[in-house]
Amino acid sequence: MKTCFIAFAIFYTALMPSSWAEESAIRWPGGRMAITSDGNAHDPDDIGATPMSMALMHAAGLSDRLVHVDYANHFVHPGHKGAASKAELLEQVTISVNEGARRFDVKADRIFSCQTQLNEATANFVHAARASSEEDPLWFICAGPMTTAYKYLEAVKAVAPEKLLFIRCVSHSPANNRHDPAFKWERLTNAFPTVAQHKLHSQNSAGGEEGLCSSLEHWDWLKHSTNPDLRWLYSRKALSNNR
Repeated sequence: MKTCFIAFAIFYTALMPSSWAEESAIRWPGGRMAITSDGNAHDPDDIGATPMSMALMHAAGLSDRLVHVDYANHFVHPGHKGAASKAELLEQVTISVNEGARRFDVKADRIFSCQTQLNEATANFVHAARASSEEDPLWFICAGPMTTAYKYLEAVKAVAPEKLLFIRCVSHSPANNRHDPAFKWERLTNAFPTVAQHKLHSQNSAGGEEGLCSSLEHWDWLKHSTNPDLRWLYSRKALSNNR
């Protein structure tokens, strides 16, 4: 089975066991990062993907640069056949995100469930956006449907439209970009023309067998690591692959 983590497609080179302790394998362009993702419906990949994102930032000494992490951003919309939050998936992704934040030094007040804390998540994103500048941009990883991404940018536009110029949106995959028919990637692009848009072919295929989207056995070094946090990380991805 494949293990497709939320890819840092514009930052990532290759995180190998030796590099974890020795030096960052992330080409950091400066600024801060915000992540929105789902994990509460359809695919279980975010049970492993979101804590892996936190682990990559931690390994690079950049945990303090991760200023917003939300999850469970999949909502049902009229006329859409997508499933609502599945209780088991929501429970497991909640465990992954909160425990991942604890293990990889992401501040708890930067973590939000879109199902129960959407207003708080929106306020936090706006706060991060208002702190942005040319020297300190906000890289916005848009995983899951584009629903929350659009609403966050809309909230920024309402109070500080000049700050949109310093937000860099990174897409996830064609399926995510069009999953919510009311909030497709193209609508986001048209509504916020001053936001820099980085539309990727698909983060789910980044690097193939030599990258983040590779067979689970390629990550056995995590399972056999002497670091308990890395063994836990492997267990979360193994759990997601078994669902």
